[in-house]
Amino acid sequence: MRRFLYDELSVVSSEFFLSTAQSHHLIHVLRIKEGDHITVVDGRGLMALAEVLSTGGRTQLKLIDVKREENVNKVNVVFGITKSPAMDFLIRRISEVGVLSFQPLITSHSTLGREFRLDRWQRVIAEVCKQCEELHFPSLSQPLTLSDWVNQRTVQNTLIVCSESARTERSHLPTNISKVDLVIGPEGGWSTDELGIFDEVGALKFGLGRNRLRTETAALVAVMLVKNQVERAG
Repeated sequence: MRRFLYDELSVVSSEFFLSTAQSHHLIHVLRIKEGDHITVVDGRGLMALAEVLSTGGRTQLKLIDVKREENVNKVNVVFGITKSPAMDFLIRRISEVGVLSFQPLITSHSTLGREFRLDRWQRVIAEVCKQCEELHFPSLSQPLTLSDWVNQRTVQNTLIVCSESARTERSHLPTNISKVDLVIGPEGGWSTDELGIFDEVGALKFGLGRNRLRTETAALVAVMLVKNQVERAG
């Protein structure tokens, strides 16, 4: 059953309306009709079964049942901004896997265009999460410099950095781990000063094997490996 996004699902009355864009997709692409049932999500763990009451303009829905799912994701993905095609792959594939958040970084070797289209990437995340049935959409923040992010990050989170200098190293996470900040560098790698910042805050080094990987590939591999360790530790 196809899923649709309603941002205020947790506070709606028994009857409510989808947005114009989602209504158009529901009616003209999926050919949903009055009386059909659809699933509606809010991106924060709530999912509702709803009946289509009317399809004129904005689709009117009636709630039938609502349930909540706990967020079991524990990994925040922090990455050096790369070119748009690579970032599209990174955000889409990692959203499928399931993470808590994305934090883009402006680094010495990162690629930043004229404008970071936050709204566009947020739409991509919502689209992917609906398709792969992930009820908790990862948040996406505006880009920060590495030093600014380090200064404001939650220090209780375990900090793991993927580095070219540690390709064959594999840090084992503590057994009482709660959340992880997983940091992946840009295509040009980390500068000496940036590596020094990680050393100062005691970041764990994490290797991804002997081969040099593209940023988007490294990000996906790292997330899968770290998620596996986190689930074992937790």
